[in-house]
Amino acid sequence: MAIQILFALAAHEDMEIDQMDAVTAFLQSNMATTDVVWVEMPLGFKKGDLACLLKKGLYGLKQSARLWARDVRAELSKLNYHPLNLDECIYFHKGL
Repeated sequence: MAIQILFALAAHEDMEIDQMDAVTAFLQSNMATTDVVWVEMPLGFKKGDLACLLKKGLYGLKQSARLWARDVRAELSKLNYHPLNLDECIYFHKGL
């Protein structure tokens, strides 16, 4: 609903809306020290019972979207952007 209101407001005020898509977004987020995730080595690579401790997000990992959202919120907060109460995926800047 918030995105529809945003588009309607932009159309009414003759404003432009920018959007972006980060293709490798989930691969950029660092795992928090409290997030401990071990993954098994893929078939053909195994030499014994080895596992890897993840240091970054990975596609298919349940935590990846949360990690990315956390990092985006932190960076946008530094630029004085704040999420809407109605929809936390939409950010606004009070000074613009």
